[in-house]
Amino acid sequence: YSRKAQIDRAIALMDGLIRERPNDPYFLELKAQILLEAGRPMDALPFYQRAVQALPNEPLIRTALGNAQVQTGRPDQIRAAIATLERSRQLDATYGETWRLLAIAYGRDNQIGLASLAQAELEALNHEWIEARQFAERAIRDLPRGTAAALRAEDLRANAEREARDPEYRRSRRNRR
Repeated sequence: YSRKAQIDRAIALMDGLIRERPNDPYFLELKAQILLEAGRPMDALPFYQRAVQALPNEPLIRTALGNAQVQTGRPDQIRAAIATLERSRQLDATYGETWRLLAIAYGRDNQIGLASLAQAELEALNHEWIEARQFAERAIRDLPRGTAAALRAEDLRANAEREARDPEYRRSRRNRR
């Protein structure tokens, strides 16, 4: 029903399932997703939060909660999203959506250096070495020298430069265009 834009019917069905199994994290997450996709991020938050409470070490559900928090556009929720997404990143640093949302959240919180670092991480994860280097350089410029984040940006830049010089990388990049 949600895919057919029959949101009220989809929510009613989810409410019935949740009444039967009130602590099922997947039912909670699905209802939250339906609400979020219907443009109701504030309504989705409590369901995502309950799903995260039930599965605290599940990074994909944490990232979905972070997405809802970002989509509210509220400063308090942006700050909450940063904490949520940082925890998700700690659990699994290979999920690109987490890095994308971190870049957005840090940017909206006016932490431009950390936003650039998160974007550099995403680009490196996707083997987009030229872009990774560019964002790492921005992060280095905007972050306080000697901090863990600045050192990570320097490492990313060095790795991206090394990868971008690799002839095999340049060949594969030409073939994608």
